[in-house]
Amino acid sequence: MIYSNKEVEKAELNDQIDLVIDWLETELGTKVKFGTDCSDTYFYPENFITINTRQNLRSQFHALLHESGHAVIRNEELSYYNRFPALDSKRENKDFRIDVVREEVLAWEEGRILAENLDIKLNEEWWNRHYHKAVYEYIRYVICPQEHDVWLNES
Repeated sequence: MIYSNKEVEKAELNDQIDLVIDWLETELGTKVKFGTDCSDTYFYPENFITINTRQNLRSQFHALLHESGHAVIRNEELSYYNRFPALDSKRENKDFRIDVVREEVLAWEEGRILAENLDIKLNEEWWNRHYHKAVYEYIRYVICPQEHDVWLNES
């Protein structure tokens, strides 16, 4: 049987997703749910990730890595609140918004590190597109929070 490039790519992405899920469950005890009614979110302290399946498989994979980055960052609770002191506040002031962006950028970086540690080769072009698009939205939130919808407590 001859497989198309798209079929091979889909199989590889599914294998990579499974590898990340296995690592999350084994190393951090993090559960993962995929669904059309889900947002791409890491829930803390529940230690639970949801991924929206209305996006293509590559986007789901990148979102999973990113949300895994949040799980890694938050796994060290004492270090987390030292690194992001303003996020412990209920106020959405400038410091809070800046720490949101800092965590988002670090979650993308931790996702990349996780992929490397699992010997997963990322398509750099697509990874950077998703990374830059997401971070740009958070930068817009810092500049003009009243005009931008961001799900702060869900990522």
